[in-house]
Amino acid sequence: MRPHTLRPQIIVTQSEHRKLLMLAASSTGSAGPAADSLLAEMERAEVVPDGKLPPDVVGMGARVRYRSDRDEIVEVELVYPSEVDVAKSRISVLTPVGAALIGLRTGQSITWESGDGKGNVLTVLLVVNVLARSGPALRLVSRQELPESRAVVPPAVPLPFGDDDDPGPSAA
Repeated sequence: MRPHTLRPQIIVTQSEHRKLLMLAASSTGSAGPAADSLLAEMERAEVVPDGKLPPDVVGMGARVRYRSDRDEIVEVELVYPSEVDVAKSRISVLTPVGAALIGLRTGQSITWESGDGKGNVLTVLLVVNVLARSGPALRLVSRQELPESRAVVPPAVPLPFGDDDDPGPSAA
């Protein structure tokens, strides 16, 4: 009996769709099955205008927490091949797991094939899009610009990921 393949609807922005199609097409010989997987994902993706990617969708530069089929919790940042940094858990979209993650929403599961041909399943648990992908851009404002009723600073909210790579105030 053949196992069920999970292929949920995925979403990408127009500009990322173009870039990822070109990346996959130009890498089909050198990156092998991962480039083919990325190309297949881009061919079936729902494409939305730039700035309209829902915040719970994995886009390029997103931090993602997912559960593997071995019940491991993994946290990565999805990047282009030139930005890979294993020490900072930055994985390429041009890897089997990277191609599987692109465009998924929180709660979705997908079947993906590792380099050795083994079938795997992952489930997205949390997405933090580092770059503002929808809505107005954030900007710093002075306390004087805030209306009096909004001058109260809310309590700190812990980030879903560690801040190990934050250089702190000394970097400013």
